[in-house]
Amino acid sequence: MMEILYLNGADVKELLEMRGALRVVEEAFREHGMKRVQMPAKSCRISRQQTMFIGRRGAEEQGHI
Repeated sequence: MMEILYLNGADVKELLEMRGALRVVEEAFREHGMKRVQMPAKSCRISRQQTMFIGRRGAEEQGHI
């Protein structure tokens, strides 16, 4: 069974450095535009506690989460 780490908004703010995150996202889109990578479909859910889950679409049905 796959292990899941849940992060709330405070966790993300503490762990993520925005400048570095933007640099990585820009590079990912650049690589995607050059057809060097594929970005699989994702799903996102936000719970009542404002906790976000991002995963591959269909991962639940396949037993990954």
